[in-house]
Amino acid sequence: MTLDDNLHLIIPLLVRVISRSNNNEQKEEIEFKIEIVKTISRLVYCKSFREYIATIVHTMINVIEVYQSKETGELQKNIVDLFCGIAKVLNIDFAPFIPLILE
Repeated sequence: MTLDDNLHLIIPLLVRVISRSNNNEQKEEIEFKIEIVKTISRLVYCKSFREYIATIVHTMINVIEVYQSKETGELQKNIVDLFCGIAKVLNIDFAPFIPLILE
């Protein structure tokens, strides 16, 4: 089995873990979420990644909103890097997500 075959197990799990965000998390929990975002960024180049884009974008936007008031610049930077990586892979197919991200 290849990584592409197992993405249907990996991506939902990673997205579920990072979606459980709250503004009272400790530094270690935020660092763990940064590693999750970096992992998702590395998976962008897998063939079957496209079906998870909408879920990932919506979840990451929610994470940014939850952490707006905290010092989480590195988390936000990694999420923006993730969006850039997705945009590179999807090209024009990423266009519908841009207005949502800019909000």
